[in-house]
Amino acid sequence: MNRLNILWVVGVLLFVAACTSTTANEPAILPTQMTLTPVVTTPVASPGLEPTVPSTPTPALEPTAPALSSSSSFQVAFVASDDTLNVRAGPGVSNDVVAELSPTATGIRITGEGQQVGTSLWVPIQAGNVTGWVNSQYLTETIAEADFCEDAAAIQLITDLRQAVDNRNGTALAGLVHPQRGLTLHRHWWNPAVNIPPTTVANAFDDPASYYWGTEDGSGFDINGSFRTVALPLLDRNLLLGSETACNKILNGSTTGLLQLPDGYEQLNFFSVYRPAVDIEFDWGSWVIGVERVSGRYVISYLVHFAYEI
Repeated sequence: MNRLNILWVVGVLLFVAACTSTTANEPAILPTQMTLTPVVTTPVASPGLEPTVPSTPTPALEPTAPALSSSSSFQVAFVASDDTLNVRAGPGVSNDVVAELSPTATGIRITGEGQQVGTSLWVPIQAGNVTGWVNSQYLTETIAEADFCEDAAAIQLITDLRQAVDNRNGTALAGLVHPQRGLTLHRHWWNPAVNIPPTTVANAFDDPASYYWGTEDGSGFDINGSFRTVALPLLDRNLLLGSETACNKILNGSTTGLLQLPDGYEQLNFFSVYRPAVDIEFDWGSWVIGVERVSGRYVISYLVHFAYEI
């Protein structure tokens, strides 16, 4: 075979190889990946200074808490008027108490990064000459009333709450409440709190779990039942049908009972949604919606129901 024929054969072979091979620069096709971010929440303790871990089982996930801005000013909240908030030498109740803060203490600064201890986020603080660590569940960001009452983002919470209730949307409701405390409700302001932990708020509309809501006004009979059977009818009637709203004022109709918030709740700004009486003077109802700002967004901390009392 002469030289020209040899070159022709080699050229044909190279052409065939190029047509049947994959180039090295062709990108590989990878399967689409979906990142699932678990919702990590912390069981909420009842008001008190250093809550213990509840006996109900919690998910096997590391508890996390929202970041608290060190540039904001905080105040004590959810501490009874006859109690104090312990300031400790380090994060956790195993550390010595170095000072106490009054239930109305203000001007508190968070001076560093918090540490998770069990189900609570502990933060280093300075309040005047006092320094140490406190459980962040008893702090709330200070927001001036004038700023809060005119803030469109805070006002929007009323609409969002109404929509979540009207649509029976537990996922939406869970997105509105405090990420650590969950949702705290009072059938009457003077009855004990019912707390729905953040882990179960999304199921509140269907969850058959029964709670003790306190006693009936007048008869003194115990009130037991689920969120759906006790709180939801009052939300449907007095929140969804409420025609008047106010900021930091409890709207009400005729009553012989007191109108006040549970002890320790006064430090939070709130909205009141009121359904006036129509045909019967005493047939009115109000919901007070306690609001906090956590990690730059407003959340609902509590709902307190008011109605005519004997």
